[in-house]
Parts: sequence; structure tokens; C-alpha cells
Amino acid sequence: MKLHTRAILFSTVGLLFFTACGDSNKKTRIAKDLMIERCSTGNFTPLSKGDKVTILTDDTEIDLRHLQNGKKKACVRAGSAKVN
Repeated sequence: MKLHTRAILFSTVGLLFFTACGDSNKKTRIAKDLMIERCSTGNFTPLSKGDKVTILTDDTEIDLRHLQNGKKKACVRAGSAKVN
């Protein structure tokens, strides 16, 4: 019984150790398949590192802006697109 208790204790400690060691610098994506705002609204959709823009219609025109702080934002002039 004592050996069984130690095995459970070591398994629990190991599990806690490996689940607690995450990459804290990694950004968590909140929204998937987010539609990109239309430029006519005056709003832009912020883009994060690793985001992929999917064009939904053939006639799509996207206004992509690179900001001085290294961030990007986009809006759709014509057609439609989403971020995933």
C-alpha cells in the first residue's frame, strides 16, 4: 500500500510540474473565424502574429496597415474576408 501511495504522489507531482510549465509569452487567440471589418465603417480588425487572412470572394480588396509599434490592422474595401 505504501508503494502504491508513493506512485500516486509522484504521478501527481509530475503532472502538476508539466502542466504548470507553459509558454507565458505565447498569445492566446480569442476569436477564430473573425470577419474583417468593412473600411466604410472606419473600423479596422487588429491582426496578431500567426493570423491568416482567408479571402471569401473573388473580388475582395483588403487594406492592410503596418503600424509603427509593429502591429497590423486590416479592413475590407470590397468583397469579404476573415481571420483564422
